[in-house]
Amino acid sequence: MRVIAVFNHKGGVGKTTTVANLGAGLARRGKRVLLVDADPQACLTVHFGIDPESAEKTIYDVLCRDLPFRDAVRELEGEALLGVPSHLDLAGAELELATTMGRERLLKDAIERYLAEVRKLPNSNTRAAAMGLCYGGPYAIIGPKRLGFDAGISCHGSQMLDYIGELEGLARPVCIVWGDADHQAPAEVLEAYRAAAGRLKHLELHVFPGVLHGYMMPEATKAFHQPTRDFSMGRALALLDSLRTEQAGQRRAR
Repeated sequence: MRVIAVFNHKGGVGKTTTVANLGAGLARRGKRVLLVDADPQACLTVHFGIDPESAEKTIYDVLCRDLPFRDAVRELEGEALLGVPSHLDLAGAELELATTMGRERLLKDAIERYLAEVRKLPNSNTRAAAMGLCYGGPYAIIGPKRLGFDAGISCHGSQMLDYIGELEGLARPVCIVWGDADHQAPAEVLEAYRAAAGRLKHLELHVFPGVLHGYMMPEATKAFHQPTRDFSMGRALALLDSLRTEQAGQRRAR
């Protein structure tokens, strides 16, 4: 099993589009996929034809009504593509949970309990990867370095220079993709990461000429660049495949 987290504080950067397409693509390749919509706008939920106003057993119920996470999981497109929908009431969850101790860990703990059950299954490989866009880009580094993820991929990441020091001692693969016309990756940022990629074996850097910030976002008509987006999605899938191959090799070596 692998976990991919797609996160960004900024709106309209292609998170939902990435999750929906990556999840559907993996399912069609024969993988079993679980998508979790943790956004109160519930765009991913709507994408799969679920009404976020009338939906029952949602991520809101997991956080605010003590519903076991597994009870919120439903089929989206057969058994291969599963999902946990969001609800519009999630917008008020922060106020509802204001006096709850450890509220910042509620979702993490609920998912970890569910994953602990899944990881007991014989076909689980317990591996996880993080994918971050724009301001979520640094999580491609923080995930493998601090949070136990096995790989990370950053697409048009922002504020990446603040996290370049985290690459020191990194023992897990990280892939960073930019365009050289990205205003969030000026020359000094690209130079710093090129130097790091030249000496760190676990870091790969790809810079595409003429590509702007936001190339992953179909809604950003000026910035969207299909070839670079396809490359980024391909690298994400390749990283997942490499984790599976590595896991298989470790099992054979035992």
